[in-house]
Amino acid sequence: MTDKQRKRYHFIGIGGIGMSAIAHIFNRRGDLVTGSDRQENATIRRLRSEGINIVEGHDPANIHGADVVIYSAAIAKDNVELLEAIRLGIPALERSTILGQLMEPYKRRIAVAGAHGKTTTTSMISSILESAKIDATVLIGGDMKSMGGNARLGGGDSILTEACEAYESFLHLNPSIAVVTNIDAEHLDHYDTVENVERAFGQFLNRVDADGCVIANWDDLRTRRVCENIDRRIVRYGLGGDADWLATDIDISTPDPSYTLVHNGSPLGLVRISVPGLHNISNSLAAAAVAFEMGIGFEAIANGLSSFCGTGRRFEILYSDGALVVDDYAHHPSEIKATLSTARAAYNRRIIAVFQPHLFSRTKTFQKEIAESLALADEVIVTPIYAAREQPIEGVSAEAIVDLMKLGGFQSVRYATDKNILADELAKSVGCDEMVIILGAGDIRQVSERLAALLAENRSTQIWQKAVKNEPMSKHTTLGVGGVADYYIEVENENKLARLMRHISAKGLPWMILGDGANLLVADEGIRGVVIRMRGALERIELDGETIIAGAGGSISKVADFAAQHSLTGLEGVGTVPGSVGGAIVMNAGTHRGYIDAVTRQVNVVTEAGDIRTLSKEECGFTYRNSRFQNDRSLIITSATFKLSPGDGGAIREHLDSVRRHRAETQPRGKSAGCFFKNPPDMSAGKLIESAGGKGLREGGAEVSPVHANFIMNTGTASASDLRNLAERVRKMVQKHHGIELEYEVRLVGEWQKSE
Repeated sequence: MTDKQRKRYHFIGIGGIGMSAIAHIFNRRGDLVTGSDRQENATIRRLRSEGINIVEGHDPANIHGADVVIYSAAIAKDNVELLEAIRLGIPALERSTILGQLMEPYKRRIAVAGAHGKTTTTSMISSILESAKIDATVLIGGDMKSMGGNARLGGGDSILTEACEAYESFLHLNPSIAVVTNIDAEHLDHYDTVENVERAFGQFLNRVDADGCVIANWDDLRTRRVCENIDRRIVRYGLGGDADWLATDIDISTPDPSYTLVHNGSPLGLVRISVPGLHNISNSLAAAAVAFEMGIGFEAIANGLSSFCGTGRRFEILYSDGALVVDDYAHHPSEIKATLSTARAAYNRRIIAVFQPHLFSRTKTFQKEIAESLALADEVIVTPIYAAREQPIEGVSAEAIVDLMKLGGFQSVRYATDKNILADELAKSVGCDEMVIILGAGDIRQVSERLAALLAENRSTQIWQKAVKNEPMSKHTTLGVGGVADYYIEVENENKLARLMRHISAKGLPWMILGDGANLLVADEGIRGVVIRMRGALERIELDGETIIAGAGGSISKVADFAAQHSLTGLEGVGTVPGSVGGAIVMNAGTHRGYIDAVTRQVNVVTEAGDIRTLSKEECGFTYRNSRFQNDRSLIITSATFKLSPGDGGAIREHLDSVRRHRAETQPRGKSAGCFFKNPPDMSAGKLIESAGGKGLREGGAEVSPVHANFIMNTGTASASDLRNLAERVRKMVQKHHGIELEYEVRLVGEWQKSE
């Protein structure tokens, strides 16, 4: 279909969170989408990357050629593009109208309403649907991390969206399932009174299909009152009382709350969510109730909720190394209270709250309640009001909130006239035992992002200061040879490694990971760039039932011993192999008793860009004595998870000891890298070398061991070049006598071209 044949939709204010979701869906389904907005933002850049033409600024010419113009409720009636559409007779539809039309064809239409919690609840439902393999179309009022955006076009018969009560927008929707998380005194610039808000919710719920249902928060009195006057089936959820869906055995003392999910009095099982707070447990109950109405079982519900990793601007942790930086959309007193209460319950930290009031009208209505809710923090900074579409109201200011807090006895509060310098101020003063929670629905996220970036930069600089210049590698390899590395640094945990890699990446420096120094031949000219060694937590070994999590910097033989101590079998094949856990994964180490890939379940990595990721076994690309990590040098292994089986601990220890005794008796002692060459299929490299006459050969201070010909030893005075030259002589001898080209088992690293 050509552009001329496709229907063209032009979005005025396309960068808004609700507008951008619909634009994404329309674009993905094949419509021609264009848009305009008064200024750039990340959402607009993402839409552009999807092929949507977006103009910065409003101009009547922008809508020429459009078949339909879509505008958000925030667009003024005198907007030049909107007026031009009316003049030309182009249909101009408000966002909620087009959303209602988008939903109509779907059999199952889920709409999540409520003053607070809509985005998180909708995202939780989406996560459960994904867990249950239901290919739904989804539109969310925030960026869902696992989705990589705020919308997804599905191929099934279900659609899930938020239903916003602002300007009565949700009265354009006809859901089959409606959720009400709560009803509050919100958008009073439109409704005037909370009674009018309740009336609108009642009208919305009466638009639900006659055979549909309403999922209602029974802990919320206003929601209960509205539901008592509608003629639809009500499914009740709550944290107590006689609700159909309940949470019991609640634990909110950590950032990962848990509870027992109960349906109609019957416990279904333990649920754990990765977003903190009692309000999020309530949100997850709503999501579970919706899923059950769609025929989804407990296992998929629990998996979906546990895998949900949050949405943008909803208690979003932007920085967590030492100090915490949290970005949150909270702007209503109820939301501020919930966010700060959550932080107080889940984190043992001093709380600094930075609040940007949203709208003059909201500040006028709620300034007393805002002051009271902010007092839950230890220190408060208030910035000027974000006006959005409003004009200032005489006598209404952010300073009034500060004054009210001081009158109430809270003295650790100040007004910041310029929010743009706040991040720099806080970066210099915030302590490792503090958390900065930045609150507001305006442009305050700029402060969050800059503060997180400054703290990360400061920490990276601190780590880099520990780097040792011109460190001899002979001190760190089992062969005892090798020139200097430009920089040598040891890191103690995954976060520090991630920060270091961001610094290295920004500087454009080459780098390498040093394991335990075995299986490595470093050139005499040394290594340019940075050599990194893992210590501390990156050497740790942990037990979880029949699963062992081992740091990549630790010894693989120690991990095997640890498994034997706990009567777990599966690592015997690598337990007698020298080297680190990370090295064993890279080489897919093992013996006839088994290779490490057989028990590997997942591998944690840090990318060279400084991102932390988890790879499944399948993503590791294991083959015989190989893995993706040998060629993909952009990934640094930080830990591995091994799934083992119960075994006879005594027998396992005896096997390990026996093999080690045999190796001690048959392999040479002294400075070596272990076996220098890989065994060809069904052959012994050592025997090939011996039969070719290589045993006992010398080159400078290097010698082919008289005990085992696959060991090339440093007799005490060898250089790296001696060892490399002798190895090449041995390879040529085997090639000449047997027609076999031996492949190096050791890694040759550093400036070899200059050494040769």
